[in-house]
Amino acid sequence: MAIDVLNTLQSPGGRFELTAHRDPFPTEAFDSDEASIFQNQLNTLISNFDSAVLSQLISQRQQTIARVATLAKAEMDGKTFGGVNAGDNEIGFSILRPGQIRAAPASGASENNWYFTPSSTGWVDWIGDGANNNYTVTTDSDEQVVLVLALMDQESGPTEVSGVNVQEFGRNMDMLPRDANDARLMDNDTGQQIIPLPALVGRENDQVYIRLRMDRVVERQPRLFGFNFSLGNQLDNEDY
Repeated sequence: MAIDVLNTLQSPGGRFELTAHRDPFPTEAFDSDEASIFQNQLNTLISNFDSAVLSQLISQRQQTIARVATLAKAEMDGKTFGGVNAGDNEIGFSILRPGQIRAAPASGASENNWYFTPSSTGWVDWIGDGANNNYTVTTDSDEQVVLVLALMDQESGPTEVSGVNVQEFGRNMDMLPRDANDARLMDNDTGQQIIPLPALVGRENDQVYIRLRMDRVVERQPRLFGFNFSLGNQLDNEDY
């Protein structure tokens, strides 16, 4: 299950497309040292996962992950890629943290945890509100590229999340509401519930607005699983 993305990183082949997005994404190639850093660190990351499902998900999407890394390099003016220990002005990456994707529906304020208690059963706003309180991926002082691969529920026991509706995630994104009941099958390794999603990419002031269908009014920890590519001085922010 080893990751092998050296060729994709060094020769991304120009623009690429994703199923959920109708716009092509630009790329900028990594040099050989940068490519080796990224591949080695991604392999280390997988080796530390308890979940075979997550490891398999990353392995299956490895070329997409690599292409989004080259998108981040293009978006950040070709800065040097430094990996998980990137310098302040180098491009780094991390597993997506809540403060890098969540905005409270009522206020638009960034939220740095995954805890969520719905106001009612049925469809409720989870990230953003579809108007002024959506999450904005990139601002002038906080440049980043976000890649989402799956929806998870980190609480033990069967999930209360039975559907997800990604209404906005960047420009020209088109994804129908998705039933999440299969998550109740759970990952046998960890007991977590994981629903793979089409690859979703946010950049350049893109808006994120996501609704969940909740079966009960109870606190859960739904989260988006994926990666964040940012400059090192942003990844060093404890508030994420």
